[in-house]
Amino acid sequence: EHKIPELFQQLTSALLFYKPDDPKDFVLKQLETLRTSRKTNIPFFTRDDLHAIFRTFDATDKGYISTSQYVQAMKVIGAETVANQNPKGISENRISISSFVEEALFALSKV
Repeated sequence: EHKIPELFQQLTSALLFYKPDDPKDFVLKQLETLRTSRKTNIPFFTRDDLHAIFRTFDATDKGYISTSQYVQAMKVIGAETVANQNPKGISENRISISSFVEEALFALSKV
């Protein structure tokens, strides 16, 4: 009901991605950002964050990720249960950064 596992997954992913010098302070700031985002309806992950996540999956800089990478990225942001299972590009197994970001923002709005 309160989506605690998803919250921990998002925080863990952010810690692993950003590797802050002060993890406790980082987590506190992330929680404050989350609280503010819920009050204002602004997503916890920004477009810049989602671009960075996409780039970690597109390590060879092809400009797209595979369907399995898309599914994994949605898990990383805690949106796998609400993510579109048929995003633009799925038939070619090439999901672009713009498609990923839009799908992620839409999925996160439902979390």
